[in-house]
Amino acid sequence: MDISQIVLFKYLDPKELVKLSQYLQKVSFPRGAILFNENDEGNEMYIILKGKVEVTILDKNDRLVLTT
Repeated sequence: MDISQIVLFKYLDPKELVKLSQYLQKVSFPRGAILFNENDEGNEMYIILKGKVEVTILDKNDRLVLTT
């Protein structure tokens, strides 16, 4: 994966990109998978390379879509 093409990382120099890439791993999730829940400790960062993510919270009707 060439992370230099990701806008978030475009200002990093090659040495920084190499160091950062040591901490990255490419993973795939099936459609409908829950990646994390509200109030989970934030230990990960996700960069969407392909597909869509829907961000929702539970309300009294069980679901409210915040963004897609």
